[in-house]
Amino acid sequence: MRMIIGTQTAAGEEFSLSELFNSKVLPAIGKTMLNIGIALLIYWIACKVINKLTRWFLKRWLARTSEMTAVTFLANLVRVVLKILVAVMLLTQLGVNNTTILGIFGSVTVGLGLALQGGMANFAGGVLIIFLKPFVVGDYVIVSSGCEGTVKKIDMFYTTIYTPDGTNVVVPNQQMTNNSVVNCTVHGLRFLSDSVGISYGADLERAKAVVRSVTSEERRLKEQPEYGQTGSVFVRSLAESSVIIGYTGWVDPADYYLVRHSLCEEIKKAFDAEGIEIPYNQLDIHLSRESGDWPGPIDNGV
Repeated sequence: MRMIIGTQTAAGEEFSLSELFNSKVLPAIGKTMLNIGIALLIYWIACKVINKLTRWFLKRWLARTSEMTAVTFLANLVRVVLKILVAVMLLTQLGVNNTTILGIFGSVTVGLGLALQGGMANFAGGVLIIFLKPFVVGDYVIVSSGCEGTVKKIDMFYTTIYTPDGTNVVVPNQQMTNNSVVNCTVHGLRFLSDSVGISYGADLERAKAVVRSVTSEERRLKEQPEYGQTGSVFVRSLAESSVIIGYTGWVDPADYYLVRHSLCEEIKKAFDAEGIEIPYNQLDIHLSRESGDWPGPIDNGV
């Protein structure tokens, strides 16, 4: 005895599930799913090949040029474009109309553009940084937003800065292009300028000689004939309670803070040894009997 599971059509004819399985509907669905699986497999393999090719491209070109930032940026851009092209070709092979693909791509692009306006601005900023080169990887920069350090990496959307306190700061490229950026190593060395105050009663020439001696003994200070000699010592200003002695020099960017702190310490030790006073802020209170502010005798327990 054979049981037939079916339903009644509008014309009164019985349509069984067995006829559905024997029809061309399910084989067509199975063929479509198979094609989609093959397309996904091909796309996965293509992505692997594209990644290997771009890495090979990077190694080859980085060995020939020092423009590491530009080459890396272009390699990442080519990688993304090739993956999009492969996806479009596979969709075409699956029977998707080119007009439909362009419509979907346009809609997605507009949607992403509205949702990621900041990201697109960061991308544009990355392009400007790559081609205008206000700074490159390895430069020490000071951003007006308050961040400073050595540029470690410039990506399509972000710039990574390694700060003197040992942290990585990821700054959007839009901020790097919209804010003022001071490049401290554009000439290979960083300019060091600092000062110290002495009292008005101290011997000025002797104090300058002490500062000049300390700076001349600092071997990490470099000569930069184009911009001035190392160990320049001068009177910077006459402050309210001290004479400000300035000193300048050129140092490697990595040694900037080490040299600056070392000079401050050595100058203080040298001034102490020579008896040169470094004034500090102090408050003198004068009381007058005539003004009525005099508190009278002070009982100190004696």
